[in-house]
Amino acid sequence: MRAPTPANQSERLAALAGYRILETEREKDFDDLVEIAQLICDVPIALVSLVSHDQQWFKAEIGLCASSTSLDEAICGYTILGTDVLEIPDTRLDPRTTDNPLCSRENEPLLFYAGAPLITPDGHALGAFCVLDYKPRKLDDVQKATLTKLASQAMAQMELRRAMHDQNVLRSEMDHRVKNSLQTVESFIRIYQSRASSDEAKDALAAIGRRVSSISQLHAELYKSDTGDIVRLDDYLNRVAAHASDAVRRGITVQTEWQAVKADSRKAACYAMIVSEFVANANKYAFPDGRDGVVTVSLTETDDGVITLTCRDNGVGNSGRTDSAKPAEAKSLPSIGLRLMESAASQTGSSFEVHADENGYRIDVVSLSGQPQG
Repeated sequence: MRAPTPANQSERLAALAGYRILETEREKDFDDLVEIAQLICDVPIALVSLVSHDQQWFKAEIGLCASSTSLDEAICGYTILGTDVLEIPDTRLDPRTTDNPLCSRENEPLLFYAGAPLITPDGHALGAFCVLDYKPRKLDDVQKATLTKLASQAMAQMELRRAMHDQNVLRSEMDHRVKNSLQTVESFIRIYQSRASSDEAKDALAAIGRRVSSISQLHAELYKSDTGDIVRLDDYLNRVAAHASDAVRRGITVQTEWQAVKADSRKAACYAMIVSEFVANANKYAFPDGRDGVVTVSLTETDDGVITLTCRDNGVGNSGRTDSAKPAEAKSLPSIGLRLMESAASQTGSSFEVHADENGYRIDVVSLSGQPQG
């Protein structure tokens, strides 16, 4: 006999749908629970059963070799009508199960059932954590208590799955909105840059645009990271360098040399600014008259966590300078780019050194507070 429909069926089914668990893949956390139930209750079959509008579906099962049954075969349909363990010692003698196809079949009929309801925090019974046997029997007090605890654990796993899904949905929505906002800002910057009347204004807007672009890429790196505020600095800077490389003219090559390095997002953003500014300035000033050249960006970390970012080019360097300033002063670097790079290094507590000679420019940014490797 099919179990009667619960009085709160519409609310119950809505709650079940909210967990997005029906027809999902097997998961070890649930499989482990039914294995424990099988051992503790000394039964051949244990199930995590969810009762939908047209079937009972098993999130986990051991011993039954089926993924679902019809509602006509769903003893768990009776379990969800109450709040305590439902035990049927002999299904042949109980009017709820005498004509159940699984209990009345000729080959290995199921003659014992015990199930604890899976109850949500709002009080909706979604299904049951149940055990079955091919012979009549009864659970002792310890086994009943264990079944109830395992049902609670199964429900806790479902709550965890739902919370993680909701968090991912929220994170995805935030990611979408942030990306749209950054793209809008980049578009405005390009518009104002095209309308700027002075070269200085255009250079300043271009620098701002590069900063916004690096922030956008950092956001993407943080979104795919599962380590909170810590990102793979080498992966992130590789994307920044690739983006900067797309903007250089033909004949200039951007090369990279990376070690696997981790850093917090603040340091990553500042280092990205340095890389993008150095490549942009090299593209504009290091290789005059259309000559070819190479810009190299490298990142290393020592065993004691000291990160070194080095950017260098093989351009004209200070070979065209007529003043007597020392190469390390590098006064011929464009003032806006130099100020931005120095400021970025300062924000992370990094040292910033500039070297210039007839073979090109090199900057070294050294941090004494890096994340340890691994």
